[in-house]
Formats: sequence, structure tokens, C-alpha cells
Amino acid sequence: MTKKLEKLLRFGFPTAELCVGGDESAQCPRWLAARQQSVLLQHLREFNEGVEKVGKDPNLTGMGKDARRRELAMGVLAKLKSEDGHRLLDLIQKKANVAKNRLAAAERPTGESDIDRLAHLMRVQGVQAFLKDMNGQTLLAELNRAVTNRDSTMFSAIMEIPSFILREKGLTGETIVAASKAWREATSPALAKEVEIGEQMAQLAEQNLSEVVAAVEEAGGIESRQVTVTK
Repeated sequence: MTKKLEKLLRFGFPTAELCVGGDESAQCPRWLAARQQSVLLQHLREFNEGVEKVGKDPNLTGMGKDARRRELAMGVLAKLKSEDGHRLLDLIQKKANVAKNRLAAAERPTGESDIDRLAHLMRVQGVQAFLKDMNGQTLLAELNRAVTNRDSTMFSAIMEIPSFILREKGLTGETIVAASKAWREATSPALAKEVEIGEQMAQLAEQNLSEVVAAVEEAGGIESRQVTVTK
């Protein structure tokens, strides 16, 4: 048994505790993530049983065993790449997107028309033109002021600046995440928490799938063919 496979089979996923407390009746992201971990581990147990049988088969040569292990691994990878492997991940991502949409709706003024949204977009674009020559320290001050004063125009203008430009000005990803979290919580603490959990569980689900793929590839002696996650 290879190290990655043994570690997962013996200890499970290191993120399992983060998925505790999910609501099965609502099929919330935490419950879905826990369910995905259970399904993935079952795939691994079945795969490992097959690998162990191959290792004990007296009718197979060394090359024959290697070929059979690769065949078993490819079969599992095919399942992980299909709906069977992505169904729960897709559900988690959909739940996260629903929460984001609800929060976005809460952030917009009640009764906002299409003309109002267009006017807001134009104001944002106008502010961005003003921001482009700001240094990082001034830009950070404006971001903090926008969050404190609930200035949606300034906040949107800064948050929509390409991340590489923000990094060049010294605004790290952690700074942007913190500002976004503060903005969300000021809009609605409950919805902000839903979004945070949804995003966290979606990230964990992608990581879980990636870990299992890596373990199967290693045990099957095949080159990395990581499952591509479609967002």
C-alpha cells in the first residue's frame, strides 16, 4: 500500500472535523462535504481491496500485477471523473452560489431598476479611472473607508480591480478577503456565514477529490491525470 492511500484509509481526510454539524434534511454544504468524504473513502477501500487481491494472485507475473493495478486505478479515476465523482461537489458549489446570490441581492437597494444598476455601473467605472493612479497606502485607506461607510460604489470599484494590480500596489489577497468578509457581515451576518461556509466546503470538496485522485494514481503506478473541476 502506498503512503497516500494508507494515510487516507487509516486516518480519513484531515478536514473531516470541518464538516461536522451539517444538516442532512437541508442537505447543507457541510453535510454534503461530509457525505462526499464518505463516498470517496468507500471508493478507496474498494480499490485497495482490489489491489491487495492482485498482489496475492499467484497466476500473475510482476508485470501482470502492475498492469492489473493500473487497470483498477483507471477504473476508479473514470468513476471520479464522471457524475459519480462530481455530483456532490457540484451540489456544494450550487449551494454556495445560491448563498452568494442571496447576499448579492441583499446588498442592492430595494426596488432597484435596470436603469439604477446601469447608473451604479457607470459610477463604479468612473471611480476606477480615479483609482488607477493611487498608491497602495491610499487605496487601502479608501477600501477601509468604503467598508466602514458602506460606500458600495467605492467598494465595488476597488474589488473589481484585477488582483495582479492590487498585488502590485501592496494589497494582498488576505487584505481583500478580510475586507470582503467585513462587507458581507455588515450586510447580513447570517447570509455572510452561509456564503463563508459554502465557499469553504466547495474548496474542501475540490481538495478531497484531488487527494483521492493522487492516492489512486500513486497506487496504480500511473502518471498524474488530475480530475479537472469545472466551476
